Amino acid sequence: MDTTSSQPKTRVNRRMENLRKLVELKRQKATTRRISKNPISNQMERILGAFGEMLESQVKNAVLLLNKKGYSTDASGFMNSIDSQTIDGDFTLEESVMVKLQKEGVKVETNPSGYTRLQFWPAKASIKMIKSKWDKIARLLPNRGKMSASSMTLRAREFRKKF
Repeated sequence: MDTTSSQPKTRVNRRMENLRKLVELKRQKATTRRISKNPISNQMERILGAFGEMLESQVKNAVLLLNKKGYSTDASGFMNSIDSQTIDGDFTLEESVMVKLQKEGVKVETNPSGYTRLQFWPAKASIKMIKSKWDKIARLLPNRGKMSASSMTLRAREFRKKF
């Protein structure tokens, strides 16, 4: 059995898994600190249904920009995956925008109800590179001229009741 082709992928997966663990640990610490020091949500956090500190650092700026541009996001980041990055939300995209995203290596899936997933697979376990890619993706989506609607996930609704 030839294992040479799987060894580099295994090494990348191990690095991505370590990166995911580091991101999650930092996210948890920042969230705990935020709740203890300032448990009052701002307007954007109420729309998101999450404190900014609850977002993974590599995708935070992109999520905030997308919501400011009118795209309602529900989930983002590693999302229990070690090899991909994802943003899910209740929005649709024009065909021309999907083509631009696909040229950037982004997989775009939209279900019949208009729920969309943007997903890519980083070549390297680097927060800086992943963040740069997310920021570029967010800049490619046109501004809809209004803030997004509030996320209606159960988690988001529970957050708004609590904070």
